Amino acid sequence: MINQRIQPYLLFLSLALGLAACDRGSEPTVSPAASDSSAPVASVDPALVDANSLGEVLLISDPLERIERVAAILRNSAPDQLQIIKRALDRAPLDRGDLEYVLFAQWWARFNPQKAFLYSSFELRPEHGRVAAAVVRTWTAADPTTAIESGLFFNRFANTKSYSTELLDAIVVGWFESGKPGLEGFLGNLTDTSDVTRGMRTYARMRVLRDGAQETLEWTREPSGFPAAHHRLLLAGALTIIAHQDPQMAIEWLPTAEADGIDIRTFRMRIAGSWAHHDPPQALEWISTIEDEDERDKASRRVGMSWLNSDREAFAKWLGEQGRADWLDYLHLISTRTDVYQAGFRPDWNHVMQRADNLIDAEQRRSQRIWTLQRWLHVEPENAEAWIDAHRDELSDNEIASAHEISIGEKQRLDKALARQQP
Repeated sequence: MINQRIQPYLLFLSLALGLAACDRGSEPTVSPAASDSSAPVASVDPALVDANSLGEVLLISDPLERIERVAAILRNSAPDQLQIIKRALDRAPLDRGDLEYVLFAQWWARFNPQKAFLYSSFELRPEHGRVAAAVVRTWTAADPTTAIESGLFFNRFANTKSYSTELLDAIVVGWFESGKPGLEGFLGNLTDTSDVTRGMRTYARMRVLRDGAQETLEWTREPSGFPAAHHRLLLAGALTIIAHQDPQMAIEWLPTAEADGIDIRTFRMRIAGSWAHHDPPQALEWISTIEDEDERDKASRRVGMSWLNSDREAFAKWLGEQGRADWLDYLHLISTRTDVYQAGFRPDWNHVMQRADNLIDAEQRRSQRIWTLQRWLHVEPENAEAWIDAHRDELSDNEIASAHEISIGEKQRLDKALARQQP
């Protein structure tokens, strides 16, 4: 019996041989999906939309003009011109995953989606997530059942039978756009946790984009036919999307969801994370009002990391203006550690220790002290030992012992960072 983990590889190999045959000039199989591929494009000079002119068009330096003309050529090309177009793209000075490959793969997928998908998976420059996703979206919009039954969209590198992340999004979007039945059944049958979470969130997003926020929220109260866990993630996804533009609406829906028997744990964290994309201070102000400490801490961590990564200076300025509060401890902790990284592990270590001592929560304070001493002892052992000797009455024996137990991996990381500073 063939091992389940190598079955996808065998499938891809057999199909890749078919793609190679196509490259040698075999005629593509035309389906009704390509029936309108020769429709003219009025906005572009017809003299510039012949497949034989593609090589010249691909040399145009203006990307907007180049893409417009490539789209026009594809729109006016028949499936039997596949090889002319493919050869021109193979020789073009384009980078991996460029939009010209996306357009070509979408065009190809209209009459031979399987080979278009293999092209986006194995060829050097088209092998990019956005190219493959474009093929999958086109394929599932035209024939979702055949697309899913092909078995091509699973993650080839996972131990479980799960879908590739970007391809699952494309499956849901293409199927939703098609209006064809079966999407809800497909989503309801997903079993991998990550697949369920992403699939339901994408489905919720498409509902919000099509029907609007309020109508989608009202719709989630109706029987959906989804398993309970799937239905909960559907609502979570809808609230996450809505919070990007109207966090107040998402917040005000939480009592309704709870009254309907939905477990809303993690919902506040999701809403805060979306809110933080455009207004992290307001998101954190709302987080400070959350009574459940666990939910409050998770939400503050998500927003803090997001803001720190997007605008470190604004985050530090805001944090410096806040009073002391235990829910702010984690934000102070990640701010301090980021400053240490930015200083190349050569900060003012005494000041870093003082910031650790300012933390309110005893466990957070202990953790940050140990973290700081471990790195200080490795970088400036004499100064660090002198500080420990001067503060022994403030440190437990366990803290001192832990401070001297830095991992080999962290030592190597520190050494690499220090070596980069050498002239």
